[in-house]
Amino acid sequence: MTVSDPKTGQEYLAEIDSSGDEKAGVLRHINSLGRRDKIVEIGPGGGAALKIIMMKIAELDEESRPLVSILDISSEVLRRIEGLLADAGIDTGYETKEGDISKQLPYEDSSVQAVNLSSVLHECFSYGGGEEGMQTFIKELNRILTISGVVVYRDMNGVNLKKPASFRLKTELSKKFLEIFFAKYFDKTHTKYKKPNYHYLDNLSVDDDSDGRKNVKCDAGLAHEFKRHLIIFTTTFLPDTIYSLETLEVGIQRISFAKEKGKKKFIAFLQENKIAYKDTDDGIEVSVQALEKFKVHIEKEISGLFSDCEIIQEDEKDIEILSQFFRDNDITHSRNDKQITIGLKDLVLVYSKFKRVIYGKNIKVALKNKKQEKLLEWFEREGEESYFYGDQADVIIKFLEYSITEDDESSMLGYTCLIPIGLDEIQITQRQSYTSYILGQVEDIEGSYQDGKNTITFVKRPIEYVIPTLLTLYKKTGDIRILTLLKKIIHMIEATLPSPSDEQAFTAKQTGVDGQDIKSEEEIYGLIGGIASGKSTAADFFKELGFEVMELSAFIRDKIQAAGIEFPTRDHYFDMGNAMRREGGNDVLSGLCIEQIEQKGAKKVVISGIRTPEDILRFKQRFPSFKAVAVDTPLDVRIKRIKDRMRDIDPTDRDKMIADINREWDDVVDEGCKLRDTIATADIRVDGSQSIEAMRKQCIALVSQNG
Repeated sequence: MTVSDPKTGQEYLAEIDSSGDEKAGVLRHINSLGRRDKIVEIGPGGGAALKIIMMKIAELDEESRPLVSILDISSEVLRRIEGLLADAGIDTGYETKEGDISKQLPYEDSSVQAVNLSSVLHECFSYGGGEEGMQTFIKELNRILTISGVVVYRDMNGVNLKKPASFRLKTELSKKFLEIFFAKYFDKTHTKYKKPNYHYLDNLSVDDDSDGRKNVKCDAGLAHEFKRHLIIFTTTFLPDTIYSLETLEVGIQRISFAKEKGKKKFIAFLQENKIAYKDTDDGIEVSVQALEKFKVHIEKEISGLFSDCEIIQEDEKDIEILSQFFRDNDITHSRNDKQITIGLKDLVLVYSKFKRVIYGKNIKVALKNKKQEKLLEWFEREGEESYFYGDQADVIIKFLEYSITEDDESSMLGYTCLIPIGLDEIQITQRQSYTSYILGQVEDIEGSYQDGKNTITFVKRPIEYVIPTLLTLYKKTGDIRILTLLKKIIHMIEATLPSPSDEQAFTAKQTGVDGQDIKSEEEIYGLIGGIASGKSTAADFFKELGFEVMELSAFIRDKIQAAGIEFPTRDHYFDMGNAMRREGGNDVLSGLCIEQIEQKGAKKVVISGIRTPEDILRFKQRFPSFKAVAVDTPLDVRIKRIKDRMRDIDPTDRDKMIADINREWDDVVDEGCKLRDTIATADIRVDGSQSIEAMRKQCIALVSQNG
């Protein structure tokens, strides 16, 4: 047996590195980053996703390229990544860091703008102390991110872990795999050698039915665990056997292989056995009888993996030491002068301790079947993992709850956390070929099985943003845990709400003890809000507090007037704004506004009508004190306001109102207004649906706490 770290093996890294494009989730955020920004890639695996990210960054102008930091617990993985990037000719600057994510992330507070996180959370859960390690990791993510920084999370689809499940094993492979991989569950004597990390033992039972097949009853978490690991096992040792089936007519099925090599081997098998088939673009059409013969062929191919292990030794003294170890641990075995024979299941059970004890005695150990050496290392690695199978609600709740951190500088209410950018933007990728393969091995009696990944983008936000997200999530899922978290957060907010004396505090702050006005330092706020959200009303309140109001739409209006358009509509504003952005860049309006602020020498300014992330970035680069304020107002309130105010620019038709609101929210056609992405950059949130007096108090409190 060779001693190696299975987590850094070439074949293992190559396997986890499939779906590189999907894993590089941070790609869609790169264009909003700048040279001073930092992207962190955690757990790069074989480097395919990282390579895609780096190639995308290399396409940017040098002054626009963010720094990439690559973090992994293994120095060997980092060395391989450096070689991969060098071989690919990628010379864009990057750094590598070695660290354990379950303890601390090696970055300063608020120093990272984006984190790419693919298939790492369950590793943290398995090897970093379970829930405690995962909680530390998520808290650390919030700490290192800047406000509005994002985490692109990709990991397993979740299940309701404690829901009862039952399934029947249909093949010899599935039965052998169950007995070997979950040996620790069926022989409790040996759990002292390999302590289970799972918590499903109480509800587990395995029975034989009348035709000799095994029926398994357990919690859904354990059922999911078995099925996923059967997939992982198959993709590691039998990747050419993964296929999906489609019934075309009685007696005829179409088979599609996940790997081209598998297809070629299947065709070779058919030709060797003189079996008729039809090769099409969609798969190979063949009789059911031919498929049954192929399954028998597969069973023969893998039988050697599950046979007894034969340990070969040259020194008879070593044979005696090995035999004594097995006797001490009540493991059945047989021996002669050169060889020990032991069941694979028994060796799996004590493999970890076996390596520690025997290798500690400096005995070289070798198996006669070399494939089994790799198999034992695989069972050791996978057998130690107890994956975190959070469903979407569970993942979101944990990110929210675990990330809550005191942060007076970034939040009006004193806390920040990680929340999903949009529940409707969560991507679910099902791996249908894997699912089809599992259903060929296992018959679900209760429940269903889908293998795949969630991709959720979380953003660092002040805690005041959380409530709408939680209410939407509860409406979507009905998960009672959401209400518990909601109550906790509301209590936190109530404890930090501005007191009635904030207005007096603001007044006192602006006036010295002798009643003379004192000059305040630079204060710049930017208002982000959709049509009829209430941002103009908020701007008026800032004006009452001594701020100069500047509207970005005024620069567009000047262009419209210069073009001789006497009665402009909102479409004119859209079109002219987009034309200006195409000519001068998406931050053209902020550039014009900054010029005007500098010309006037204004120190206290509120800028209304910001609609692109690039404008936000430019304001923040120029004004360190700049705070982006989102005026958040429900759609129905905004439509009512549009109807009530009857401005010349506003349409009277409801459908047109909604069309304008949607265009402003995400103008994908013209690459113009990007309100969705711009709101995601906000530092502070104001509820625009409240009464005028309530909004006035919010603005006063905001300036009092942030000025």
